This record gives sequence, C-alpha cells and structure tokens, in this order.
Amino acid sequence: MKFLKSFILSALIGVVLSGYAYSADDFRVDGIIIGNDLKKENSLSIGQANFKASLTVAEKYDNNIYLTSTDAKSDEINVVTPKLFMDLPFGIDERHNLQFLYSADLGSFSDYTTENYQNQDLTALLNFKLPFGYFALKNLYRNTQDRSATEFTTPVQRVENRSDALLGIEFNKLANEFGYAYFTKHFNNRSYDNLDYHENIYTDTAYYQLFPKTKALLEYNYGEIDYLRDITRNGSYNQIRLGLKGDLTGKTIGIVKAGYQNRQYDTESRNGYEGFVAELGLISRLSERTELKARFIDTALESTYGNNAYYNNNSFGIELNQGLIGNFSIVGTFSVDRNLYPEEDTTLYIKRRDTIWTEGLGIEYQAKDWVKAGVNYEYKEDNSNIDTKEYERSQLMASVTFMM
Repeated sequence: MKFLKSFILSALIGVVLSGYAYSADDFRVDGIIIGNDLKKENSLSIGQANFKASLTVAEKYDNNIYLTSTDAKSDEINVVTPKLFMDLPFGIDERHNLQFLYSADLGSFSDYTTENYQNQDLTALLNFKLPFGYFALKNLYRNTQDRSATEFTTPVQRVENRSDALLGIEFNKLANEFGYAYFTKHFNNRSYDNLDYHENIYTDTAYYQLFPKTKALLEYNYGEIDYLRDITRNGSYNQIRLGLKGDLTGKTIGIVKAGYQNRQYDTESRNGYEGFVAELGLISRLSERTELKARFIDTALESTYGNNAYYNNNSFGIELNQGLIGNFSIVGTFSVDRNLYPEEDTTLYIKRRDTIWTEGLGIEYQAKDWVKAGVNYEYKEDNSNIDTKEYERSQLMASVTFMM
C-alpha cells in the first residue's frame, strides 16, 4: 500500500516543531506567540542574534480533499514544513529586541497534482522599552490558500497582511496602550476581486495592575472596512470589551475579553451586527507533564458567502498534551465552530447555519533533543442546513521533525 510505504519513509526521515518559548506578557490569542525569553542554550547564536529552526516532513492521507457532500475524492499528500525563528536583543542591557518567525507548508498531492500548494507566513516584531513604557511594531504577512478558519471548501489563493503599531504608557499600577492596525486581504483569482478589502482599526486599552502578574483591562476599538471594488460592502464598527490578562491562576496564563460590538454597513439593505463579542486564550500547566490550551472566539467576521456582508462566528477549541511513559506523549484536540448568517440565501430562501466539529488524537515520541516523530488522526464534519455545504473528512498523518 502506497500510504504505508510513505508512512514508514516519513517516520525515518521526517520531524513536528516544538513551540518556541513565550512569556505571559507576549501571549496573543490570535495564535502569534513571539517572546523575549528565547532559551539561548537551545538555540544557535551568531553575534547577538539567536536562531531556532525546524524541518518537518509528513505524509498525510485525506479521504475528502475537496470537502464535498457526495462523491468524495481521496489522496495522499506529502507536506514539508520549514520554520525559522530569530531573536536579536539590542540596546543597553539588551532591553530592546527584533524578532522574525518564518514558516511554510509545502504540500504535494500524489494523484491530484493540480492541488499542490505553498502556504507561507512571515511575522516580524520590533520592541522598544521606553523610560515611560514601550513601543512596538508587528507585521504578519500570509500568502496562503489554506481553508482553515474560512468559509471556503476549495483552495483559494490569497495574500493577507496585518501591520500593528502599539504605544504603551505606564504609571505605577496604571497603563494605557494606543494601537493602530492596518489589515488587507487580496485574492489572486479575478473571480474574487470584489472581495478584496482593507481595514483600519484604532484601539485604546487601559490596564490596571490587579496582582503582581495580572492586569485588568478596558478596551475600545473602532474599525473602518473598505472594499476596493464593491463599495456596497463598506462599513464600520464600534466595540468595547472588559477583561483580564497575564497570570490568571498561578498555573494559567492568557487573556480573556468580553463586551459588545455595533457593526453597520453603508448600504442600508445589508444587515449589520449588534451583540456580544468575546475572546479567550489560555495555557494551563496542570502538572510537569500535562498542558491544556483553550481558546474561544465570539465575533462578527466578513463573509464571502452570497449576499452576506458578515457572519457571526462562535468558535471553541481545546488541546491537551499529556506526557506518558518515557519520551512518549499524547495530544488530543477538540473544536466546534458555529457560523450564523444574517441574510437569506437568494435561491433557497433560508438563512445558512453551519456547525463544524473537529476532533483529533495523536501520539509523539521525542527520540532525541533534536528529533521527534508523531502519528495523528483528525476527523472533521460540517453539519449545515444547506445540504451541498455538508461534508465529512478524515485525515491520518505521520510526521518527523528535526530541530536545531
């Protein structure tokens, strides 16, 4: 069996990147974790710069590559994932730092070669520690056709970029952070030109130091949404949230925010969103060998489906990493996404409702400090009130990671 041969090959030559170090102050719920506490003993130093790198080779079997409700097509996919992280402290007492994180997923299909893909991410972060606070610049560039966290069931090539500027002013237990973000999304396929847009986001966040490692926060956001070729989709929103950030329980770090959003579009015929919004990201070290991660999002997202300007996304996910005997560990994941659309489908005359379930289970073996191997199974199912949008998919993957 071709997959079995590839499984054995990948187990011999391939690798899974272990996460880079982070601190509570550097935790971001959007998944970007870049910290100032990179462990130099586990990295390569060139001058003041410290580097970490990994290369993962994986062989994956997918029984429904097109996420179709009927006539599913299966294939075997080879995925190569290089990652490189650089941390460069500078200034007096190395109080400032420059960081880069590059990662890519390069997928090659055995039979359906036209589906081959290249997803690339590059994150840059520049931190300045000031006498009265801090100043930071961050940029995330993504060239991808990944369907995760989108409404797409087919690969759609696009470029996304988000740039952030943050200025924090600190005084005793009080702090205020002013932020500006510019987000753009551009589709390579001309049939999606009308969905190209950019967003300006202005943020003001007040912090109060409740405990030595925990801050309370009050955050206000104002966003402007501008489409380049379809001005009927333009709009804006106001959002306010309360929350906590930092070391929340002694064993749990993270951030939790909840509040209200008012989202309106310039065209009166397009429904806006008014309601609850929330964001949560937690990492709990329950024991030396047990780590639990949790995330939750409830917000309005720009829609690519029909005449819907947005959809309400409720997303919850957990990941449990449990050390076993010796160098073995088991990783279990579970997530559910509930997507609610405000506009009726123009042909079916119903409002679309999707519930997407994903469960995964994997086992990893840390053979050496520089190499580990893993096997993972994932099942995903979309329950939709529109039959053609429903699908089921199973994936089985074997991987090996080499780390520097």
